[in-house]
Amino acid sequence: MSQIYNEIDQEQIIQFFAGYHATRAISLGISIGLFEELNKHEGGIYCEQLASRLNLSPKPLEELCALSCKLGLIANDNGKLKISPKTSQIISEIGGHAAYCMATAQEFREYEKVLRTGQPMNVESRNDSYIHAISLALKRTYDFLAKNILPQAEGTYQKLCHGASCLEIGCGEGYCISNLAKIYPKSIFTGVDIEEKAVRKARELIKNEKMNARVSFTLELDTALEDSFVFIYTMSSLHEFKDPVKVLEKYKRYLRKDGTLIVADFIKPLSDGALSTPLEKVVHGLFFDEVMQGTPYLDEKQILRVIEDAGYCNITRINTTPLAYIAAYSCNRGETNGR
Repeated sequence: MSQIYNEIDQEQIIQFFAGYHATRAISLGISIGLFEELNKHEGGIYCEQLASRLNLSPKPLEELCALSCKLGLIANDNGKLKISPKTSQIISEIGGHAAYCMATAQEFREYEKVLRTGQPMNVESRNDSYIHAISLALKRTYDFLAKNILPQAEGTYQKLCHGASCLEIGCGEGYCISNLAKIYPKSIFTGVDIEEKAVRKARELIKNEKMNARVSFTLELDTALEDSFVFIYTMSSLHEFKDPVKVLEKYKRYLRKDGTLIVADFIKPLSDGALSTPLEKVVHGLFFDEVMQGTPYLDEKQILRVIEDAGYCNITRINTTPLAYIAAYSCNRGETNGR
């Protein structure tokens, strides 16, 4: 079998290193509110004023801003720091992935052990910052669910607009539900997750956003809620479940007979080749992390089989263009397998 090599030069390797520094700068900038504050000052702001507004030490901030200027994230106009609205929007939409990369970097030292022993790393001891970083990184996919996937689910979109009961399986810190609750203000949302820390954070988030009246979170659903949800979904969580078939089976009884389940998740990269887009390289990097952690992405056939084995029917593939690294299916409750 022939092998096609994609030759790289020293400059490309250096670009990889530069990307690491850019990731750190974006992650820090988001954490301290740098980009958000700069976006408020169209005419620019001096570093000393910026430090005062952000309650930061001026000298270290000056160096971070200098690095950010070199990386093209912000600009220095005669001493005043600026950021374009477009850059600010892009960072807001996908910059959370930088926080995830930095959180994963803290675990990277464990990867060598995984490679030598074949045993995935222990993820039970992850701290709150890692869980929060995942929520930030998934912001774009949460928006994609609300604006691209849901409108394709026949009848569900209209029901949400008019008011419906919704359940998220694997809600994490509640950011996906929070996003949907803002877009569909007449609907009621419930989130369930096995991670107590995540549920606690989700409750704090909804309390701060003053949506307690129609959004709630729990570690275990009350059986009184069986046959009550018009819409159930799981977003970017299926591969994390130890037994995804059992999880989907468990919550099937909570879905109304006329209700819809949507399963959306990242999918395993198809190609090993180096000739790919930057986004494909990022997704393959995410897949590598999940393999090291013992929770690799499924491919499309595996996701479909999970839904079928859990007993759902009328399974329909949803168009996920342009996020081709996500697969999404809508289906209904059924007593037998089928499509």
